[in-house]
Amino acid sequence: PYSRHKLAICELLQAEGYINAVTVDEQNPKKKNLHVVLKYFEGQPVMRTLKRVSKPSLRQYAPKGEIKHVPGFGIAVISTSNGVMTHQAANKAGLGGEVLCIVN
Repeated sequence: PYSRHKLAICELLQAEGYINAVTVDEQNPKKKNLHVVLKYFEGQPVMRTLKRVSKPSLRQYAPKGEIKHVPGFGIAVISTSNGVMTHQAANKAGLGGEVLCIVN
């Protein structure tokens, strides 16, 4: 199902090179859907793991400057007051926020 928050996360993953494309199916305006095309390299998915960190029952927040580095080539997706961004961009902007997920 479509939401602006989910679309922002998918667009971030597309900009970081983890997915090929994301489109919004607007055939029924009251029931929009997101279509995500995953990216593959030599038959293997580029996004190997996606671990959800913050849950509705237990939100995980990281204050500015305390967002931890993700090992390897992964990223952490952070929801900040300036929108959804990677952990590197949040640290650079001096922002904290809710840690949504970690992608490797």
